[in-house]
Amino acid sequence: MPSISSSYFRCIFAFICICSFAVITQAQSTEANLKGRLLKQPLYLRGLWAEDNLHFDSDGKLIGNSDLVSFTLSGIEIEKVQLKQNRLQLVGRRMGLELTGFTPKRAPLLVGTRFPRKEEVHLEISAPPSGDYSAALDAVFAQNIADLVPGIPSWWQPYVHKYLIVDGIPYDTLPSPPTDRPMRVGGSVLPPTLLANKEADFNQYAKLMKYQGIVWIRLVVDKEGKPSHLAVERGLGLGLDERAIAAVRDYLFTPATQHGKPVAVEIRMEVNFQIY
Repeated sequence: MPSISSSYFRCIFAFICICSFAVITQAQSTEANLKGRLLKQPLYLRGLWAEDNLHFDSDGKLIGNSDLVSFTLSGIEIEKVQLKQNRLQLVGRRMGLELTGFTPKRAPLLVGTRFPRKEEVHLEISAPPSGDYSAALDAVFAQNIADLVPGIPSWWQPYVHKYLIVDGIPYDTLPSPPTDRPMRVGGSVLPPTLLANKEADFNQYAKLMKYQGIVWIRLVVDKEGKPSHLAVERGLGLGLDERAIAAVRDYLFTPATQHGKPVAVEIRMEVNFQIY
């Protein structure tokens, strides 16, 4: 049997090393491909983080803590990408969602009082051992609203499923058993009467942007006159819907009645945000 020379093995070893190096090199993120993926894209902060200085580990997990915001305040548009030896630095501006039309509109959010300016966000991601930032970026950014759905509160879900994502799956916040579902006002069912309401406050974003409109909230008024099962029926965006939900939760009613007995009913309330 002919012997295999040592030079043959050296060639094979060199070929394997070259192929392995090529795979590793291909897996590493370059500043050019990171810019192509991130710059000027309609992205969202997947964790709905409120802070404007965010640091992540190499897996895309937030280091430290951050308050959370509405998904309508979690948009971001990256404007600067810098790939350092041991980290990725990103600078962007925070974007809000306006929901007054049939199509959501992204708009730059403003901060400051005397001299309003676009809100700037700084992000830093530690370098993964492989040099490939893909998984970390997937953990930090969502590419569309549908990716945010698991983290959105239940009272947003009917609106989001109906107007913002196309999945054919309706969502209902009301009790599932037909016997537990509330009645509707009409005929022998007399409506509840609002006894006390809490005015919804503007947030600073809406004030600076002079953004106003009406949020429609669907809710159940139970037999005790307390609101429950709240849901956004018609959204406004820019974080105002959360203010509307918080206000309506504190409303107090005399309950609806049928033949003189209190009953639970489903109604709709309008929360008006107007700048005077």
